[in-house]
Order: sequence, then structure tokens, then C-alpha cells
Amino acid sequence: MTSDPSGQTRPSQTKGAVAAGAPEAFDFAALFHGAPAMIAVHEGADHRYVFSNPAHDRAVGDRALIGRPLREAMAELADQGVFERFDTVFHTGEPDEQPAFKAALNAPDGRQSERWYRQTLQPWRGSAGDILGVMSFAYDVTEEIAAKDIAQRRSEELEFALDAGGGVGAWDWNVAADTVDVDARFAALFGLPGGDAVKGLPLARFLDGIVEADRERVSDAVAAALESGEDYLQEYRVRTAEGDIRWVTARGRCFYGPDGAPQRFPGVVVDITEQVKARREMERTHALLRALLDNSASYVFAKDLEGRYIFANAFYLNAFGETEASLYGRTDRDRFGDGELYSINDRRVAETGEPMEFEEEAVASDGSTIHAISVKFPLRAADGSIFGAGSISTDISARKRAENALVQSEARRQRAMAAGRVGTFEYLAQEERAVWDPMTYDLFGLTSKEPITLKRVADIVHPDDRVEWAADVARALDAAGDGKHRAEFRITRPVDGEQRWIEATGRTSFDGDQPRVMLGTVRDITERKQYEGRLQLLNRELNHRVKNLFAVTQGMIRMSARQDPGAKPFADRLSARLEALAAAHLVGMNSDGVDPVALEDLLSAVLRPFLGELGEKIQLKGPAVSAPRRLVTPLGLTLHEMAMNAFKHGALARPEGALQIDWRVREEGSDASPGALEINWREECGEPVSPPENGAATGFGQRLIATSVLQMSAQYEASWRETGLDVALILPLEIKE
Repeated sequence: MTSDPSGQTRPSQTKGAVAAGAPEAFDFAALFHGAPAMIAVHEGADHRYVFSNPAHDRAVGDRALIGRPLREAMAELADQGVFERFDTVFHTGEPDEQPAFKAALNAPDGRQSERWYRQTLQPWRGSAGDILGVMSFAYDVTEEIAAKDIAQRRSEELEFALDAGGGVGAWDWNVAADTVDVDARFAALFGLPGGDAVKGLPLARFLDGIVEADRERVSDAVAAALESGEDYLQEYRVRTAEGDIRWVTARGRCFYGPDGAPQRFPGVVVDITEQVKARREMERTHALLRALLDNSASYVFAKDLEGRYIFANAFYLNAFGETEASLYGRTDRDRFGDGELYSINDRRVAETGEPMEFEEEAVASDGSTIHAISVKFPLRAADGSIFGAGSISTDISARKRAENALVQSEARRQRAMAAGRVGTFEYLAQEERAVWDPMTYDLFGLTSKEPITLKRVADIVHPDDRVEWAADVARALDAAGDGKHRAEFRITRPVDGEQRWIEATGRTSFDGDQPRVMLGTVRDITERKQYEGRLQLLNRELNHRVKNLFAVTQGMIRMSARQDPGAKPFADRLSARLEALAAAHLVGMNSDGVDPVALEDLLSAVLRPFLGELGEKIQLKGPAVSAPRRLVTPLGLTLHEMAMNAFKHGALARPEGALQIDWRVREEGSDASPGALEINWREECGEPVSPPENGAATGFGQRLIATSVLQMSAQYEASWRETGLDVALILPLEIKE
């Protein structure tokens, strides 16, 4: 052992430890002094410090170490397993390596910090090979561990996001090798059974999983992304392993090699089927509301909180000579100058959050003055915040221009108000009372002084609609639901006993799981309901005329056949097909053209021409099934052609022949086409028969069957037995998107 200038003990130097040609006074301590590793030398069984470099001293807080036992100098490590490791190395002479361990060290200010270290403990041996102590070499790897933790956490978060997404799948396409690796979600969406990840399939296999109508567009988009290097983003339909049609959004990007050639093309797909359905329903609802507003004789518009127009119906645009492009984004100050007063009323409504009624004047595009009663109300977002103001204005110019005829003017104003009025309500759930605006009181035929409760409203609702109305209100007040209220119901106005149709919409805000307030609107939809009734009457009249048209057409065909005997075979075939079409149409029209059609009724109608003489040969068997209206015409034509073939060439043309038609609806758990209608057509000729030659199989009748099957999105499978024909016809009862 040697001592440094301060008198502290240092490890001995031996000649064997010094490189040949190095000075005898070469000091290893000076070499370790600048090393970034934390180095310390401990002597004896109590591991007294005999050396520590600056990196070590900084790490432990620059405390006095030399000459002190490890357990005394670093007492805070007592419960962290460090002392035991030193003991093991000293007593066994075996090195100890720790790739990463966490140690809590005390700083000079008393605070404790946790750091990660990679440490190696080596026995310090004397010249005779005996163990003198332990040497420690350590590196601070806290940042490295933190980086690994972040990477691991991000990986776990990504995996969680993919799992939470449910319909999210990922792919990685090796462009040069044309091999695609996909996870289990992606494989299932694109029709690969098994539920496992798949590797090494060509891209074409996954393109086959895309619905044919979308396939070329997607293929072109992939090619364009390879060419341009821009992000790939497509929305399309796929057919899953279960045969379902699902909508997905696919996003990816091509990465290129050093030579500029496409190398990898990774990406993800997200199942957006429910979003597409919701979007289409929203678009349908929006189109319906827009149609109602545009056909309303009221001026309807909406503005944001800055007074800029964001909506106006056709009645308003036409009156003021505006278009959506010229009006949207402008304010009334832009249109009418600084002296306009309309925006003042709009701001009052937005600031107070309460609907208000005003009488306003404006100059139309033809120079005439429009007098209007404007019902203005706040526009609220789903969270209840106000984002603008809306207005429904009823033109009362006629009353103003005819003030000398007050009674007539008032009557016109009342009719106009009834045509386009909207009332608002606020139901305070905790107080079990409602606050109505005057318009709502008037719609329901009550006086504004009368307090309103749900029971009072229920008394006014028609008894036949009361249960459904009450159930919808209860759902809207239930915190487990979405808080939305939408109902159409009849009322009997107490003031005059008149029965009217009301549409009510609202949304409830909650305080925890307790309903706080429901805000909504009501409007009179009696005229719309009456219009729907007239539409059904018109539909029945149209059906009557179609039946007459079939009859006239049949008469013309028969007359032509009598005048030209040579055309009689053609006329008979055409007449028979027309009769089948008419029969299918007449069966379908029994429900006013709205409801589904009973399959047995359709079969009986189509087969009626053969039931007279051959009724005992034809057997129909199956449960009560309703066929959608879209299937009536093509299914009727298909069955007629099959019956004609059986009558001319098959079972119905032979004395011992028989025809059996049975059907069933496949259950959801079945292996193929669950929920589909399966019709089995079985001809038994009673003697050996030969299938038709190829020419007969491509005749007009077969082409007509093929066209009808395609129109129905159905499956048609025909097979010949020795004594007859079997046909399986599988039709989807619902169109899946």
C-alpha cells in the first residue's frame, strides 16, 4: 500500500501493472481522476474507502469518504442490497455485475434522489493473490433507463390505442418483394379467417377483400401514392371473413430506398362502419330539415356570435336577392350600413340565452318593405354553450299594408304564424316544472299564467301517444342515456278541443347523475302529417292505374297475336311474363307500396297460371316470411321463368312429375349468409332426364334469370339429378353496407 500526499491509503503499484517503458512513478490514480466512470476502491471486510475519483464523489454528494467504512459513509444504501453484494465479492472473489439497479442517495441539502446505475464489482487482490478489498466501477444510466421506459410506455400506449380502437388494423407492405404483413384485425377485416396475424401475402390478396365497386379506385390511389410520395388516404368497403360489408378508412405512406425506388408502404385501417351509418343518417336528417325550411313560408336564418350569417333558407335568400355565397360570412352592418338595428336584437338573445320576439322591417330586393314578426332564439351546442342566434320571421307585410282591414290582416297574420312558428321550453327537473315561451303556450292551447308540469302536458297528449311520449321523456332524463328527447305526438288543445300534431326536440343537461334542465323546441307539424296521408292516397291511386296499364297491355298483346298468328308463340311467352310481373306487382301493392310482401302470397300469385290443372303437382312449404319490396319484381320474374321451364321441359311437363318449393330464413349462427332467405326448388320428373344443352342454358329466359339474380344480389345454384332439377336461390333480406 502507498499513501497520497494527504496521508490517505492508496492501492499499491506493482511493476507488473506498469507497461514496459512507462516511468516508475506512473500514477494510476491520476489516470482514474478524469475518467467519466464512477470509480472507488474499498479495503478490508468493512469496505473502507481508500480511493474515489471525482465522478464518484459528485454522484454521492461530495461527502468525506476516504477512510470510512462503506456502511457508515453510505448509510442510506442499507436496505438496497448494495452492502451484501460487496460482502459477497470480498468473501468469494467472484466479480459482481449489475446491468441496471436503482439506488436512492442523499444529497447535501437533505433531499433524496433516485438514480439508475450499471456497476461492476471486482475483487482487489494483493501480489500473493489474497483479497485485499473490492473495486467498484459504475456508470449513471438514469437517462438511458428513462428513455427505454418512455419507448416502452409509448409502445404500450400504441398497443392500447389499437386495442381500444376495436376496428383498427395495421399493415406493412414490402413493395419490392410484394409481400404484406398484417395484424389480426387487418386480416379479419379483409376476409382472412382464423383471427391471427398474417405475413408474406401479395398485395393483390388484400385488394380482393375490397368490395368490387371500390377496388379499382383503391388500386389507383395506391399507385398514385407510390408515384407521388404523398400520404395515402382512402375510404372504402371491405368484405370480412364472416361475409359482412364494413366501411374502413385506410391511411399510409410510401418510404423509398437510397435509389429512389419504393421500399416500404406501412399504414393502418380503421373500421368506420358506424360512423358512415351515422353520417348518412345525419345527411338524411339534414336534407329533410333543409327541405322543410326551404319550403317554409318563413324567413329563417342563423348567425354566429360575431353577427356573421351562417345559414338562411331559400325563402329568405329569394326575398333579399342573395345566395349562400353572397350572404354567408357577412354581417347586417356589411349589408345595411352602420345604422342597422337587427344585430342589436340578435345580441340580446345571445347574451341573455332566452328566446325573444320582435317586430322588424327590412327592404326586399324588389324595393318593397317587408314587415315581419321575428322569433329569435339562442343556438346551443351539444354542451349547452351558445354559439349564435337563430331567427324565424313571419311576414306580416300584408297586415301592415291593409291596416284599414284589421280583421282580415290579423287573420292572415295568424295563419302565417301557424304555418311556421316554433316554440321553446325549459324543463327544470329538480323543481318538476317547465318554463314555456308564449309560442309554446299558444301551440298547446294554454294560458301563459298556468303553471306547467309533466302531468299537465301528459293530460293534453293524445291517449294513444301518451305512453310512447312519456317513455321518450323518461329516457331523455336518464343519465345513462344521451339526454336527447325527440317525439312526434298528437295533442288535444284545452282551449278549443282541436287535435294537432306536435314535434318536440330537446336535450337534457345533468348534474352528476341527476337531470338538471332540459332545453328544447316544439313546432306544429299537423300539415306535414296531413300531407303524408294524402301521399298514401296518391300512392293507392297510382297502383290502380298501374293495374289498368297491365290489363291494357295484355289486351294489346292478345289482339296482335290474333292478327298475326305467326307471332302467337312470342305473344304467349311475353304475355306469360307480363302476367307474372303483374301478379308480383299486385301482391306488392296490397300494402300501399310500403310494407314487405308475404313470400307465400308472391309464390301463389306467380304460379297461379299453373295451379289450375297442375295444382296437385305443386307443393309450397315454409314459414311465414316477408320479402322486402325491392325483391318483389325480380323475384317474381325469376320464379315465373323457372316455372315456365318446368312446364315446358321439366317436372310439370310429365305425367308423374311434381314440383316442391320450400323456404327458410338462415339463422345468424349458420356458417354461410346468416339472415338470408333460402328458397329450394326441387323438380321430380319420375323418369330419367337429361340436362339441357349449352344453347338452352344461354337462352333469353336464362339471361332474364341471371339479370334478376344480379339485381337481387342473390346466389343462384342449379344442379341436375338423374330424375330432376334442384335449384337453391339465396337472397339477402337486408342490404348490408
